[in-house]
Amino acid sequence: MKILLNKSFLLVICFFCVTEASSSTINNTIDSLSQLIQIDKEDTNKVIHLIDLGVEFQRIGGYDSSLFYVNKALILATRLEYQKGMALSYHNIGNSYYYQGTYDKSLRNYLKALTIREKMGDKKGVASTHQNIGNIYLYQNNYNKALESYSFSLRIREKMGDNKGIADSYNNIGIIYEKQGDYKQALSSYLQSLKIVKEIGNKKGIAAALYNIGNIYYYQGNVEGALNNYLQSLKIEEEIGSKEGIAASYTNIGVFYGEQGKFEESYHFLNKSLILSTEIGDKRGVKVVYYALSDLYNRQKNYQQAYNYYKLYSDTKDSLINEESSKQIAEMATKYETDKKEAENQLLVKDNALKNANINNQQLIIYGISIVLLFALAMAFLIFIGYKRKKQTNFLLEIKNTAIELQKNIIEKKNTQITDSIDYAKNIQDAILPLTSDIKAAFSDAFILYQPKDIVSGDFYWFYTTKQHIYLSVIDCTGHGVPGAFMSLMAYNLLEKIVKQQNITTPSEILDNLNMAVLDILKQHHEESTAKFGMDMALVRIDKTTQQLVFSGAHNSLYIINNSQLTELKADTVSIGTKRQITSHFTNHTYQLIKNNQLYLFTDGYADQLGGENRKRFYSTRLKTLLTDISLLPMSEQKITLQHNFEIWKGTIEQLDDVCIIGVRI
Repeated sequence: MKILLNKSFLLVICFFCVTEASSSTINNTIDSLSQLIQIDKEDTNKVIHLIDLGVEFQRIGGYDSSLFYVNKALILATRLEYQKGMALSYHNIGNSYYYQGTYDKSLRNYLKALTIREKMGDKKGVASTHQNIGNIYLYQNNYNKALESYSFSLRIREKMGDNKGIADSYNNIGIIYEKQGDYKQALSSYLQSLKIVKEIGNKKGIAAALYNIGNIYYYQGNVEGALNNYLQSLKIEEEIGSKEGIAASYTNIGVFYGEQGKFEESYHFLNKSLILSTEIGDKRGVKVVYYALSDLYNRQKNYQQAYNYYKLYSDTKDSLINEESSKQIAEMATKYETDKKEAENQLLVKDNALKNANINNQQLIIYGISIVLLFALAMAFLIFIGYKRKKQTNFLLEIKNTAIELQKNIIEKKNTQITDSIDYAKNIQDAILPLTSDIKAAFSDAFILYQPKDIVSGDFYWFYTTKQHIYLSVIDCTGHGVPGAFMSLMAYNLLEKIVKQQNITTPSEILDNLNMAVLDILKQHHEESTAKFGMDMALVRIDKTTQQLVFSGAHNSLYIINNSQLTELKADTVSIGTKRQITSHFTNHTYQLIKNNQLYLFTDGYADQLGGENRKRFYSTRLKTLLTDISLLPMSEQKITLQHNFEIWKGTIEQLDDVCIIGVRI
């Protein structure tokens, strides 16, 4: 990891180590680990392999992928009550958030890891976590608290004889002294770290120490020694494939060349760093490069570009631009305007000098002017004709532009009206949905994941209770957006009428009557009808006294999980709104519920979402596995995990359909 230092316009990157002692000696590749977790049993070995895979992704800058696998490890470790695995998971989740610059989430996970490790008496883990907490204090410029954390970590490691940990601590303590301007103490700490990492053959540690010693040499005026250290560090980072380390080395070498006036070489390295930092999602690295590029152009007196890059630097900062940043931006803008006016003044001086020369020589050229006068008049006539034609063309063009602008305003106004209408329709659709509090009151725990693709949705859920029964349904109407929303309102009204007015209470009969009603309303029972509108749904009825469940479904099945074992009650493979034989009816399935059974009703939006490395569908098989993995968590955490997994899976791909999943615990 790196930090940002300022010395005049100098931007320097310093390494400091975010370590995890229990997972720092991983030798397997990402491919082999991926294969292992496919064949692993659901035990502690799989927890470790998932964490190892997450750490490997951290090393190449794949922080979102790392979070995905380590979160899976945390879920499994929690289910197994595997304390060591839980601590490792929280620690490495904290690392990923740290690399992404999300320090509040990072600290929250580090503290969870620290609590578990202290209870376990895991001294090595406690030292590691204290060091990473110190890193967060360092980025908050709270040097005293950072030094306190690093020193605490060092004392534990010295007692244990943990040489790698001792080297890491000396390295980080050196950064504190460097930030405080005590270069002698900083160099002493870095040299101690370098001696140890060379003895134990820790290449990452050697690269970090060389890098930071290079910074001290630079501050002390040893330019040649500084560059030599930077290049050695870069070579090691390239050997071990640390993208973050390579990017940071590029940045520092670029800054170094800029300080030496070698602007072309400086831009070359800074641009390589910007590309790599952007690729791995290192926001802090990108911010540093923007500042370095601003400094580079400032040195070249290209104040416009310097201003542009400083503004990019400011925009990428976590907080709003502070007073000092605003002042620097204003100064750059002023320099640019001053430079521009100075150039204009120089042109004006040259113009005046030329005029004076013309006055002094006008006696010599007066006859020449007389000779070319007729030619000039002829040219003026031709220019006048051309001007009239151009003016006429511009007039016609202005008329066309005015018409285009008018059409644009009309379209924008219509779009606003349409959007306002859809927003109002959303309010109507939201009003028909049952209250989450009512559903939770009927069960011991529950969650609702409802994520429309557009403003309004074709998915909706329905809930109704009587003295004897609880009814719960999730419905997926044809289409999404406005067409789906129209269908959902119709389906809601039909359900209300069938159950509450017609007193039809058996799930299969409710679906049969709903099917006939949709066919009649949309006139799809006629032979000449080509319309194919309808819906898929899952409907359950639970007897409050006996806890007997009756389920009927149209395409959408029901999942029941008991003690991490999933049972699927399959739906009929036809949709509501399908022409069927008169004797053909939807099927009822019965199931005797017991305490802590969990029910999951859902539409197909989650399983059908494209994503992953191969842009494939998530599929119901993965959904079953995911629901089983998280089934022991509280319902609120299950919802968060499902949301997080969905976002990671789809990545940059657009959401394809409405998503609705309801989970309840008996």
